[in-house]
Amino acid sequence: MPKASILSQLFRGFFIFLGLGGLAVAIFILKTNTLPNRQSPAIGCINNLRQIDGAKNEWALLNHKTNGEEVTETDIKPYILLDRAGKIPHCPVGGNYNIGRVGDTPTCSLGATVTPAHVLP
Repeated sequence: MPKASILSQLFRGFFIFLGLGGLAVAIFILKTNTLPNRQSPAIGCINNLRQIDGAKNEWALLNHKTNGEEVTETDIKPYILLDRAGKIPHCPVGGNYNIGRVGDTPTCSLGATVTPAHVLP
């Protein structure tokens, strides 16, 4: 068999191998991005609670508030990243947030009634 023929077969085999490998990688990426993540709603809720807690603490510090004083959504809006509608982020699965008073931890109405729990650690 001529040397050029062997070389062309090797190159063809190499490129087929690369194509199949690329296809396998693309399928893997698509599959992992579309599979549901059971923990993502809880993580989103906990992150929202952390933001609310941080905004509440910052508001209290800058406004010389002490533990037990009432905090409203309007009070903390300037200190938190709002959603597209200009509102405080909401629980991804429909829970309601209780901002609480200064010194209290904010809570989600779902709390520990769901798994994983929607509570700050």
